[in-house]
Amino acid sequence: STWTPVYSGWTLGAVKKIGRNWTISGNCISDATETGVYVGNMDTVVSNNVIRMNDPALANSSGIKIRGRGMSVVGNKVTNYPTGISVNEAAIDVTVSGNSIYSNGGTSGGAIDVNTDGISSYIANRPWFASDYKPMSAISITGNSIDFPTSAAPSVTQHAAFRVYTDSADANYPEGQLIGL
Repeated sequence: STWTPVYSGWTLGAVKKIGRNWTISGNCISDATETGVYVGNMDTVVSNNVIRMNDPALANSSGIKIRGRGMSVVGNKVTNYPTGISVNEAAIDVTVSGNSIYSNGGTSGGAIDVNTDGISSYIANRPWFASDYKPMSAISITGNSIDFPTSAAPSVTQHAAFRVYTDSADANYPEGQLIGL
C-alpha cells in the first residue's frame, strides 16, 4: 500500500516490505500444505531444519522455496517432498549446500530444482522491481545428499536429482535467464 510518513508530508508510494538478515534454523516442520519454508527476502540463512511431509494426500511443491538474494540453504533435512529445495525466479546469489533430501517423486521437477520459467511476468507483475530484468545468477549447489525410493526407478521417468528449467525464449533476456550456476 502507499506509505506516507506521519511527520514529513510526502508520499513514497507502494512499498514492498520484505526484510533482510533473517535466520530460520533448528525447526521441525511437518505436513505444510504448500511449502515448509518459503523465503523471498535478502541475506537469509535457512539451516538445520527438519522438514517432512507424512501425509501423501498433500500436494506440496517443495520443502524449501527460495526467491531471494544472498540466501544460504545449508544442512537441512527434507523428506517426502517431490522437490526438496526449489530456487525460483528471481533469485540471485544463492548457496544450497550440505542438505539431505529424500524425494518421493511424482513431479517433473528435480529434488533440487532451479526454475527461471516465467521470470519476466514475475518481475512485470511486481512494480517495486521497476522492470529490472536481471537474470538469476551466482547459484551454487554443492555437497547435497539426494535419495529416491527404489520404486522410482525405472518406472518413474520424471525422477531427477537436479533440474534446471528456463523459458525457451524471452525478449527481456537475450543472453539467457540464468547466468553462473
